[in-house]
Amino acid sequence: MRTLLSGSSVVLYTCRTDDLYATVAIMDSVEQLTGYPSSRFVDDAQFRMDRTHPDDRAELVKGLLAAGAGRRTETQYRIRHADGRKKEKK
Repeated sequence: MRTLLSGSSVVLYTCRTDDLYATVAIMDSVEQLTGYPSSRFVDDAQFRMDRTHPDDRAELVKGLLAAGAGRRTETQYRIRHADGRKKEKK
């Protein structure tokens, strides 16, 4: 699985089902995509949401709520890169 995902733009993570949906664990490959080390996402409960593109936040919350309700979900959203670049969803 790790080999399969290593060359893709997919980052898998797990999060709490509390009000903040804080990240519990996240793939280290997130740093290649965002410029931020995985520890930033885990150490700061609001980090992911604060860096999510404003136009994508509602979709992200919708996906998090679905996951919190036990439904399988897949959500695409943009995160502002550490150097300020904006990447479009694929």
